Amino acid sequence: MKEIFIDLGAFDGDTLEAALVYFPDCERYYAFEPLSRNFEILSNRFGAHPKIQLFQAAASLENGQARLFLGKDYGNEGGSLSANKSTNYSDRYEEVATIDFPAFLKEVTAKEVKVILKVDIEGHEYLLFKQLLKENRLRDVGKIFCEWHYDRLSMPKEEHDAVVRDLNRLGFELTGNNHWDEFFLTIEAWKKQGRFIFALKRKWFFLKRSLKPFVID
Repeated sequence: MKEIFIDLGAFDGDTLEAALVYFPDCERYYAFEPLSRNFEILSNRFGAHPKIQLFQAAASLENGQARLFLGKDYGNEGGSLSANKSTNYSDRYEEVATIDFPAFLKEVTAKEVKVILKVDIEGHEYLLFKQLLKENRLRDVGKIFCEWHYDRLSMPKEEHDAVVRDLNRLGFELTGNNHWDEFFLTIEAWKKQGRFIFALKRKWFFLKRSLKPFVID
């Protein structure tokens, strides 16, 4: 089965660059980055790449426009659709386009592909995952890398734990702790184990996901 890589919160292309190296067999790479400054850098780096499609938009639950609140250290923290009252974000915002990501995922997986999904969207991951779970849209996702932000949103940890638990029940090996779930830390851990083990792990997570019953009671 063919693989594709989807990068939600692509920033300046750092994850995309690594994905091209460590997941080189993907048929297609999709990158979503809403902030204009970051997207300009992303476009300069990868706009001409034949296997990469870039979207200047935030992954959300509908097609439209929304306020993306900027981090206080804008340029390093990006922005959030969910965090206008968090201490990590300012009152400044940028009006950005949004894409109905559950619908997008349904469209791209209709072609019998397996998805590697990286998510770093500053707190909006919870609304997104809840909707993807509700619509049963994660069937064709083989691996999720996520950076979690419940602590930045003043979110009850129980709500965070519930989302992670529902994803675990579908076979996704997520701890809810970025030390293990974030893309670069996971890749570094795999690299240290050697190229052969790294290749086996890539095959194993897809096999294990395909054997896991896809049912939430």
